[in-house]
Amino acid sequence: MSASIARTYRATVWKGDAEPVVFASLSEEQADRLEEIVNQAAGYDHEFELE
Repeated sequence: MSASIARTYRATVWKGDAEPVVFASLSEEQADRLEEIVNQAAGYDHEFELE
């Protein structure tokens, strides 16, 4: 019997030369929602990675 391991994500969001904002320990659902929001915001870039 194998246990399911929850994956967590770290997101870095920035705009231009501004200091990036890091969101840590996001669930997959939270990471998906944040990506939707950032994609709708003009001029923002982002990067997601597994923690």
